[in-house]
Amino acid sequence: MSKSEPEYIAVDKEQVEYLEQNYANAIGLFKEVSSAIVDQERKYLDGHQKYAEVVTQTIGVMAGFGFTAIGRAQSLVLFGLGELLMFASVFYSLYYGNERYRKTVDALNQSWHSSAKVLKPRVEYANELRVQAITEGRIPADAKMRIDELDANMLEKLTPPEPAPDDRLQDRTPIIILVAAVGIILILISFANPHVAVQ
Repeated sequence: MSKSEPEYIAVDKEQVEYLEQNYANAIGLFKEVSSAIVDQERKYLDGHQKYAEVVTQTIGVMAGFGFTAIGRAQSLVLFGLGELLMFASVFYSLYYGNERYRKTVDALNQSWHSSAKVLKPRVEYANELRVQAITEGRIPADAKMRIDELDANMLEKLTPPEPAPDDRLQDRTPIIILVAAVGIILILISFANPHVAVQ
């Protein structure tokens, strides 16, 4: 045997069963990671849809309030400005929610592709060993070392890094709430104190 040829060891029935189980475990891990990412996407989609429904209902309530109460406003300027701020906060909230959803789903998709690239060599090598053990009755002598290397690589690359502050989505919810609150205050002032506004 030349130095360039790999060394092999013979395997018995019990070892073949172990290799088949090892392959099944690798496939199971692949499916588990895929399922977890799909579940996350589904949760974000459901949450985004509920969020959009709530905001849309809020717009309807605000519009109804505006049409029924505009005749009682003592200051149309303050009333209109308040309504404008409330509508702006609602529409920006929709835009912000959609952006947040899109970026989250993009990040999940990227995570899936990265995970698949890491998991694929481990699954393929486990299958290669299984097939070789069944058809040839032997496997490379360094198979365990290779599996350990692939496992270590998976553990390292599948462990999510701590995100940098710039990578996190900034939470603009307090700003949205503040703008809406100012709008509500202006609307209330337009009813209660007509002397502070231009008619």
